[in-house]
Amino acid sequence: MNSFHDTLIRGALADGVGRHVVAAVVMDADRVLLLRRKKDDFLGELYELPGGAVESGESIDAALRRELEEEIGGELAEIGDFVGSFDYRAKSGILTRQFTFVARLVSSSMITLTEHDMFVWAAQEELPQFNVSSEVRNQLRAAWGISSNWRQKN
Repeated sequence: MNSFHDTLIRGALADGVGRHVVAAVVMDADRVLLLRRKKDDFLGELYELPGGAVESGESIDAALRRELEEEIGGELAEIGDFVGSFDYRAKSGILTRQFTFVARLVSSSMITLTEHDMFVWAAQEELPQFNVSSEVRNQLRAAWGISSNWRQKN
């Protein structure tokens, strides 16, 4: 397991955070992938980043790869920079910490949704038209800030 990722999990546990999730700011040029939750879901019609729970004994990398495969049928080409984290209460009431990373898919043209009803590729200037949480909005701003450096390296 990546020692930085170990540090993230240890820090969350020390803070009393009982559930850990990963999310990806999937980049395609200057656009990011947003998924819309189904209307009848918890937080229905909210746009979010692809991701999900880190299972017991699973590394952050493995969880991110698995979740992208499960949610969008996408194969992860690369996990980039750590964007940040935030805490929230899950539907179950459990305090949860989301760890977000910039990521790139092997192919961004083949998205197959399994848990959401819609996806969009959004440019930074289009973000205000989408219903995203303030935490995700902040993480997207941070990702756009670091993404130009990340794209130049790749």
